[in-house]
Amino acid sequence: MSARAALSLGSVQVVDFGVQMLLPMLLVRQLGADDFGVYRTLWLLALSASALLAFNAQGSLVYWIAQRPASSHAGLVANVWAYLAAAAGLTALVVSLWLPGSAMGATLHLPAVWPALFCALWLLSLPFDQIAIAGGQAGTQAALGLLQSLARLLLIGGGALLAGVNGVVWNLLAFALLRTLASAVYARRRFHVSPRALDRDLAGWQARYALAFGLGGSLWSLRAQADGWVAAAWLGASGVAAISVAATVVPLVGMVRQALVGATVSRLAQSVQAGAMGDATALVRQCNLGVALFALPMVGGFVAVAPDAISLLYTPAFHGAAGAARVFAITQLLLAVEVSPLVQALGHGRFALYSSGALLLLGAGAATGGAWALGLVGIPLGALAATLVGSGASLWLLRHRHGLRVRELVPLAALLPLLAVTALACTAAMVAALTLSPGAAPAPMTQRLSAVLLGLGVFVAVYGAGVWLWPATRASYALAWQRVRPRRAAGVGQAATAP
Repeated sequence: MSARAALSLGSVQVVDFGVQMLLPMLLVRQLGADDFGVYRTLWLLALSASALLAFNAQGSLVYWIAQRPASSHAGLVANVWAYLAAAAGLTALVVSLWLPGSAMGATLHLPAVWPALFCALWLLSLPFDQIAIAGGQAGTQAALGLLQSLARLLLIGGGALLAGVNGVVWNLLAFALLRTLASAVYARRRFHVSPRALDRDLAGWQARYALAFGLGGSLWSLRAQADGWVAAAWLGASGVAAISVAATVVPLVGMVRQALVGATVSRLAQSVQAGAMGDATALVRQCNLGVALFALPMVGGFVAVAPDAISLLYTPAFHGAAGAARVFAITQLLLAVEVSPLVQALGHGRFALYSSGALLLLGAGAATGGAWALGLVGIPLGALAATLVGSGASLWLLRHRHGLRVRELVPLAALLPLLAVTALACTAAMVAALTLSPGAAPAPMTQRLSAVLLGLGVFVAVYGAGVWLWPATRASYALAWQRVRPRRAAGVGQAATAP
């Protein structure tokens, strides 16, 4: 897949992120903080069930299909769906039995059948996010992503407007069902999947792979959900609502990285299989630079105006989430030194499993300790600690097992100047925003909006000037532009390649 495919997927992910930002803005006003907490708790249940039981089977399809002949593709996809169906049935049974007598069940004040059914349907819908990428059709995946964003907005937002929290619950079920049906139709047409395509031999190979990388990915995903469970344990449904607002910026950087990885993962797996480690490390380095070029200005601008931005977007009731939001945002910068796709392509399943288990314990412990010592703002320390240690451990593995140095995987010469420019712009923007910010005190929306606009304006001016005046940063953006600009007719019509 080309850089333009990555840009297409990334653009769709940004649109979906915009919808995911818009929905909470609507829901906190339409439902109130308590019912919004119920909505977020439902997602916490579904995402935790997916992390615990899916073993990232849907994501591994991209690797499996890239490494196997076309005759086996239908069996690979059918096996994944058969497993997810079994996991969905188990999830529905466990949730329906556990929830009624639990503290979380009392918080939700919903019949247990609805959370159980939503968790099951969400498990079945997981292939939706990767199925067309696995089929080598980035454009189709982008179209599916746009349709998903539209359905999310209309169903969940419409449900809140028409029927309150009950309407949201019913339409969450419809949303998960639509994802499931769309991915099933695509799999049927692209891979000719049917019940007869189930392959026991392939299933054994997939299971061995999933028990290593899949379980490791599940443990890592559970680490991400641990923040919500810690918030629920210490602060109740209102804590789940607050921590979800604080984590608003997290999906944006992650989705852009997912798009970049999705656009290169097939080539990465093929390069590793062919022994072309130079090509593989170049892909990882380019992906990390792409994340940095996007994440640094976005995170810097958000950190500068977080308190007023959150109060403006999600009402002043969530002003206290700004400190946690800043920690979450800074943590996302570590995605620019991420090498896990290469670790997976090289087959280090045991390392992925053990490190993910250790990072789950580290992250949950740090989040719990942070909540005890600092309250809401301490919970994201779990994410920061786990991400920092995880990235360092992966780099150590590649250095000692494959002789790959950090500078071969992480474009340090480009990242450090970009980081310096971002820090300068963020500091200037924060100082400017403070001149108009009312803090936690009640204030007109126009005052908060003025503080946000002033801060962002100063950030853009200082960051843009720094990028233009510093040759290293200017060269990084120029190189990125060369990789995504449209092809020009030259010679035989080949696109210009970056040096």
